[in-house]
Amino acid sequence: LLTISEGGLATAIVSRSDVSESALRQLHTVAVLFGIALAATLVTTSGLVARFFGAPQLPPVLWALGVSYLIYSLRTVPAAALQRELAFKRLAIIDASQGLLLAALSILLAYLGFGYWTLVIGSIVASSLQSVATLLQRPLRPSRPDWASLRPILTMGGHIVTQRAAWYGYANADSLVVGRVLGTGPLGLYSLANVLASTLMDRLSQMVLQVIPGVLS
Repeated sequence: LLTISEGGLATAIVSRSDVSESALRQLHTVAVLFGIALAATLVTTSGLVARFFGAPQLPPVLWALGVSYLIYSLRTVPAAALQRELAFKRLAIIDASQGLLLAALSILLAYLGFGYWTLVIGSIVASSLQSVATLLQRPLRPSRPDWASLRPILTMGGHIVTQRAAWYGYANADSLVVGRVLGTGPLGLYSLANVLASTLMDRLSQMVLQVIPGVLS
């Protein structure tokens, strides 16, 4: 859900040259509505997910993560606007500060014995900090969407979401099998090893992919 949480709107905003300030305000509303829909999806399917993985403690975790998706949706369009305006320094400061604070908080919570809730609380705090900082850098007032005028951007966003969902299914099929067959403990170890092995390349590619669309457009 996090992979498609911005609905492809950010990439569409950065890539198109005909997005007005009025359209940004309308898309801000669309992004928040999309965040609400994702949070509702996570809440309503939490029981099914818990039964699939044999983890009865999972529903409250998913409910809390749904809140983080809703908070994260508040930064989707402002962050895209900053990227479109080539304000990469401000975006880098926000992302770096959020990463450092999240790391420090996670270590503290784990030390205090919060267990897997460390990841949940960290996700909510990180989403909140990113959203507040981004909105402070690029204030954006939501307005009522004119769906007809937004159709080209929303259509492009739909194509992007479809591509990302297909990629995510391909890239994470192994975790699905490990979690289903071996259980949550081995899945945690496997996921951590995967993150440690790919973090450097992921960070470098993420940095490049943030810059290129805005520069090209």
